[in-house]
Amino acid sequence: FRVEGDSMVPLIKDKDFLLIDTSAKIIESGKVYAISANNELRVKRIHRQLDGSLVISSDNKSPEYQDQTLNKDQLNSLQIIGRVVNSLMIDL
Repeated sequence: FRVEGDSMVPLIKDKDFLLIDTSAKIIESGKVYAISANNELRVKRIHRQLDGSLVISSDNKSPEYQDQTLNKDQLNSLQIIGRVVNSLMIDL
């Protein structure tokens, strides 16, 4: 799918196309995933914490992109679509 926005710059830029491995549903800490939360599709880096919670972060460290933490009891609101394995800019 095609990305809209700059929250994952410099790794993924606005209008990049992403290749998603939809079989990769188990989170590897520090990897980038396509996720759905509250009916909103996002691409974020996910870090697994020792207490079982997840920190969901953007690579763009601008103040408008704050890390979010999901506690263990909130994890059911998160759907892992798959791990991002490549990004590509194509001019259409």
